[in-house]
Amino acid sequence: MNIELLEDSYINKTGLKWLKLIDCKNIKIIEPIYTGIYKGINYFFNNRGYNGVVILKDDALQIFNLIKSGLDINHIINNNIAPEKICRILNSLAKYKLILLSETYSNILKEQFKKYKSKIFYVWFQVTDSCNLSCDFCFVNKSNNNIDLEKSKQIIEKMYYEVLNAGFEEFVIKLAGGEPTLNWEICYDLINWSDKNLKNNRLKISYAIITNGTFLPETLFELLRNNKLGISISLDGIGKNQNIRRKYKFSNKGTFDDVNRNIEKLLNNNINPYILTTIGADNAENIIDIAAYCLKNELRFRFSIQRLNYEDKKKLFYDNEMIKKGLLKCYRWMENNLPKKSLYNIHKLGTIDLLRPKKNVCGIGSISVVINFNGDIKVCPQYDTENYLGNISENNFIPLINKIKDNEIKEDYINECKNCLWSFTCKGGCPLFRKYQSGSFNNLSPHCDIYKSILPKFVDLHAIQLVNKYNL
Repeated sequence: MNIELLEDSYINKTGLKWLKLIDCKNIKIIEPIYTGIYKGINYFFNNRGYNGVVILKDDALQIFNLIKSGLDINHIINNNIAPEKICRILNSLAKYKLILLSETYSNILKEQFKKYKSKIFYVWFQVTDSCNLSCDFCFVNKSNNNIDLEKSKQIIEKMYYEVLNAGFEEFVIKLAGGEPTLNWEICYDLINWSDKNLKNNRLKISYAIITNGTFLPETLFELLRNNKLGISISLDGIGKNQNIRRKYKFSNKGTFDDVNRNIEKLLNNNINPYILTTIGADNAENIIDIAAYCLKNELRFRFSIQRLNYEDKKKLFYDNEMIKKGLLKCYRWMENNLPKKSLYNIHKLGTIDLLRPKKNVCGIGSISVVINFNGDIKVCPQYDTENYLGNISENNFIPLINKIKDNEIKEDYINECKNCLWSFTCKGGCPLFRKYQSGSFNNLSPHCDIYKSILPKFVDLHAIQLVNKYNL
C-alpha cells in the first residue's frame, strides 16, 4: 500500500485536527524496523504494527528520512511539501507504527487498535486418540479412546454458554485426534445437533476438522457443501516424500495417492481445504514441491516447524540447518511464483501473523483450550501430560486458563528477546517447547535461529508481491 495515497478519514474519525500534528515535538522513528529495497522501492516492517509491509516513496520517504536524521517538525515543514500533505503523511506513518508522534496521539492510536483484539475462542476437541497412520513424529499417545455423542453434547453445550458469557463473538471447535474421521458419526451428529440447539445472535458457533485426508465420508462432504464445516488436511510431501513420512499403520503403505485423490474430489466440489505441513529435517528439502502443489491448485497452506525434544545438541543444530535451508530454498522459488491473491491469506509460517503484533505466541491462557475425549482440560495438545487443568464436568474452564495469563509462559522473561527485531512477531516461540527442551521458560527457543534466518525472507515475499501488484 502506497502510504501517500491514504485519505484523511482516520484523522476525521478520531476528531484530531491536522494542525495539531504540526505542534508535535520530538517526533522519532520507532525502532527496530526491518527495511528492504526491491526494484528501487523502499519497504518497511515494524513487528509492533497492524498493517504488515508498508511501502514508502517520494514525499513520504523523504519525510521519513528527515525524521530519521533527527530534524524537528519545523525543518520538515520547510521542505517545500504542502502542510496538509505533511499532516497526512505523518498520520499514516504513525498509524503504521513507523514513527512516534505526541503521547496524546499515541493514546488515540491505542484506542483504535483495541478493535484488533480477538473475539474468537478456539477449542481443540480431541474426539479420539485412535489413528490409521503411524507417523514417527506424532505427539499423540495412541489408544482406542473415543468420545461418545452424549458426552460431546454436554461438553460443547457447557463450553458454548461459558464462551458466550465471556463476551466472545465466535466459538470455533476444531475436531481433532488421532484421526477424527475414525469417530466421524459422532462428529456428524454433534455438528447437526449444535446447529439446531446452540443458537444465539451474540455467539456464532463453527466447526473445522483436522484430518490426515486418507478417508473422507460422504456425509463430511455434505457438511462442507452446506458451510457447516471447514477442513484442514495434513500433507508433508508430494508423492514418495509424503509416503515416507505418513504411512498406514497396518500395511505400511504410503498415503499420498489417497490424500491427493480426496483433495481433488474436494476441489471438484468447489471446496478448498487448508493444507498443513509439518517440516522436519527429513522433508525440508522438498517443501518447495508442496508450495508448488498448493499454488497451482489455489490452496491456502501453512508450514509448521516440527517440535522434538532434543537430547543431542548436534542433532538439534543439524535439523535446524536443514529446515532453514529448505525454507529459504522454497521462499526463493516463491519470489518468482507468487499467487495473485494476497500472500497474507494464502500462506502462513507457523503462528506468525505479520498483520498484528503478538501478545501471546498462541491462544494459551486467553483464547484457546484443549479438551480430550474424557473432558479433561489441557493447555496444549502436544505438551499435555503435565498441563492438566481439571475436568470440564467439574470446572468452568475460562477461570482455569486465565490462571496462566500472567505466569511465566511468555516472551517477556527472555532477556535476549526484548530488543529483537522480531520480538512481537514470534513472541519467543512456543513457551512449552522452550520449557521441555531447556528446563526453563526463560531460555531462548530452540528454533530461534530458524526464525531469525527465515523471517526476513518471509517479509520480503510480502513486499515483492506488493510492489508487483501495484507496478511500482
